[in-house]
Amino acid sequence: MDNLTHTLIGASIASLMMGRRGGARALVAGAVVANLPDLDIFIPHANIIDMMTYHRGFTHSLIVETVAAPVIAYAASYVVAAARENRLRFLLMVWLCLITHALLDSLTTYGTQLFWPLNAGPPAALASIFIIDPLFTLLLLLGVLMLVFRRRKPDEGRPALRAFFSAAMIYLAIGIAGHLSVRARAVEDPAFAKSRVFVQPAPLTILYWQVLGLEDGHYVTGVTSVVPTCPIGAIGHFERAAAPPDGVQLSDSVKRLEWFTDGFYGFTAENGRLAITDLRIGVPPAFGFSFDIAEKHDGKYRHVNPVRAIAGLPRVNSFGEVYEAGWAGLKQCLGG
Repeated sequence: MDNLTHTLIGASIASLMMGRRGGARALVAGAVVANLPDLDIFIPHANIIDMMTYHRGFTHSLIVETVAAPVIAYAASYVVAAARENRLRFLLMVWLCLITHALLDSLTTYGTQLFWPLNAGPPAALASIFIIDPLFTLLLLLGVLMLVFRRRKPDEGRPALRAFFSAAMIYLAIGIAGHLSVRARAVEDPAFAKSRVFVQPAPLTILYWQVLGLEDGHYVTGVTSVVPTCPIGAIGHFERAAAPPDGVQLSDSVKRLEWFTDGFYGFTAENGRLAITDLRIGVPPAFGFSFDIAEKHDGKYRHVNPVRAIAGLPRVNSFGEVYEAGWAGLKQCLGG
């Protein structure tokens, strides 16, 4: 999720945990702690693919965060008086701010390595909420603003914060239920019957959903609504190369990207360049993470330092296509 959302969740947890005795410093502490896992973006890596696949790694591990929580809480106690008055409650608050960051990120398509360093498979990616969801963030923002603007009337501000925070958690639950509902429809749909299925919300909303069905030689995409009676429409079929051309040896970074996507990737060879694409993130043919990894010289591919493929940049109008298809399907299933 975006850092504004993490900030608001951390501030909300801190206020709800520490109460009126926590004061502004506890609220700020919660907001800061909730963003600490994302400090891994400042760790240098060899190339752009490694930057992608190592993000949300050890700093997002529930194991590491549980070990780090007492250290962070002890350091913060020198700044936050409430931490010294109730060390156990403050420690619990710090731990919750850390793990909710990781758990919330695991609900997005990108995925999160929740159990690093254990070999627990690809990053967890339930994909029940888009990485930026304005309504979810707005609910959290309203709760924090009610608390701040009514700080002289805590008996009014805190219940309002609790209500908006609860509404945000219900929104998350609706997203999870929506994911499960769409997935159940997808596995029964003939268009996806023989495919590995990946389901995710449309950009910025949980009202519409994208479905990806993967096979060795092609993949299928579709769009539907969260309404359980709506079928999957706007079916598209696309070719997919599951392996690079013969003779091309993949670098460790590319192999890691294959693992990172849980197999939902494809290779394309166009205009003398070989690219690998994460098929989960974006709308064909505009994907968020597509990387040129080799160039063709004298009939042979040679490795290049991975760069973002120009053709892979997301397009806003592609998002509009998803909304239009979702709305058309929703009207149809509702008899409109």
